[in-house]
Amino acid sequence: MKVSRQSDKKEIFADYFNSVYFGRGAYGMESASQAYFGKNVWELNVSEVAVLIGVIQMPSRWDPALDPRRTEGRWNFVLDAMVAQGWLTAEHRMQARFPIA
Repeated sequence: MKVSRQSDKKEIFADYFNSVYFGRGAYGMESASQAYFGKNVWELNVSEVAVLIGVIQMPSRWDPALDPRRTEGRWNFVLDAMVAQGWLTAEHRMQARFPIA
């Protein structure tokens, strides 16, 4: 409650994504971007971001290096949710390809 009174939703999400554990020893989106894809976070495409968002819940379970098939299922779940929320068009969803991480 206190945080939501002092910060707007964008700030709360930014703070969370910049500190949460993503697995592979990575805390925060930039560190995760480097650990999974070897690039800066602003260079990621939607498919790569969906992988990272998907691993947050259980990094050891959803890491594509450990179980790519399971991770791809999670990736599909994230992309479908993005479409349902209106953050991604169905057309872009159909064009998405599971990335190598």
